[in-house]
Amino acid sequence: MESHKAKYLKGLRQQLKDQEKWKMEAIALLQKNAIADPTSHKSVVAYQKKINEIREEIEGFDGESIGFQSFTLQEETKSMKTQSVKEAVKIPSISSKGHDRWADVKQENMMKREWNWVCRMDSYLPSYMRDNLKRMANNKGYIWKGIHYYGDRPAEHPRDITTMFEKQNHVQIIHEYGPTFYRIFEKADKNKPKVLIYEKIKNIG
Repeated sequence: MESHKAKYLKGLRQQLKDQEKWKMEAIALLQKNAIADPTSHKSVVAYQKKINEIREEIEGFDGESIGFQSFTLQEETKSMKTQSVKEAVKIPSISSKGHDRWADVKQENMMKREWNWVCRMDSYLPSYMRDNLKRMANNKGYIWKGIHYYGDRPAEHPRDITTMFEKQNHVQIIHEYGPTFYRIFEKADKNKPKVLIYEKIKNIG
């Protein structure tokens, strides 16, 4: 079985490959829109910064990063859930005497660690985002530290389209998800229109 370290590094390499691909797609799209010097555009610079960060993590990997610790926690929790399913299939009924109390304790500890991590990240959510969510439809929201926050109000039309806002290097990134597409826009300034920097269309039929 692949170790957590091997799986994490494999995932980082895939992220690196994706970021490099998306950077080239963003450059091509900016060139198509006649944007001057696309390699200096904020979206391309943001992709390059992410690429550099991933490369640095791969080259200097020591198993101590927050990203790896979070990944390990998720994998251990997933493993516990999978093991519980396997045991349920193999043993239809378990007597209280034969019940694996240690597995329950370990799973409970994993869940507590995961929940504590989410709560810790949630405590850093900016107050303006928390206030805006109270007035925002629940097919809109924010992405903060990898956690998705959705609005408290009923969904707006069209209900099958979700819009998420994310800050990357002081640039507003807008994610739009629909049944047949996923688009990423960049909005460098509130007085400027958003610019499409990535698009993926799903073929139907």
